[in-house]
Amino acid sequence: MKPDGSAGGKLLNGWKEIAQYLGRGIRTVQRWEMDLQLPVRRPRGKTRSAVTALTAEIDAWLSRTPTHAQVGSLPAQTQTSGFRVLVVEDNVSDMTNCVEILKKLGAAEVDVASNVPAAILRLKDMNQGKLPPPDLIILDLAFPTESGFEVLRYRKTCPVLRETPIIVWTAVSHSEQQLREVFDVRKVVPKYAGPRELEYVLRASAIGSA
Repeated sequence: MKPDGSAGGKLLNGWKEIAQYLGRGIRTVQRWEMDLQLPVRRPRGKTRSAVTALTAEIDAWLSRTPTHAQVGSLPAQTQTSGFRVLVVEDNVSDMTNCVEILKKLGAAEVDVASNVPAAILRLKDMNQGKLPPPDLIILDLAFPTESGFEVLRYRKTCPVLRETPIIVWTAVSHSEQQLREVFDVRKVVPKYAGPRELEYVLRASAIGSA
């Protein structure tokens, strides 16, 4: 590859240029690197904060990560209205289906966390007023090394988020009554029922006006 990165498109230097290319804020693209493996590089001998990226690699990432492409392509009129949703999900197919449903229902913003630590960090920022709180949280319970129950427990400690409706969408079998009583979960939707069941529950809950 040539030094200017022409074999892989334009070379972007630093978070600012990467964020400008994606049309997002710096904190957003930094979260994308952590949550969904946005392809950035850290040159040897530089500090960890020094990053570069190739536009061709970012374009390829966007094409295989439809979640962010779809959210970013919402019509301008929906960006200023509708409702905000935090989706905590590590399965790319389920994540994509969930975002497609939310887009259909008029979500203005869909934030995605693909692991429990990232979700808790997001909740912490929301509780401290650094990020706007969501109108809804959709949560899976099964993750490779963590449990979605950690998110439920942390949410109960956050005054700003205690009243935020939460829907558990998971393949893990658990008592809906217990989740309602202990964690104030609005509804448990089994994944074996398919994404149509999630859409039905969201419509039945009139979550757009939550």
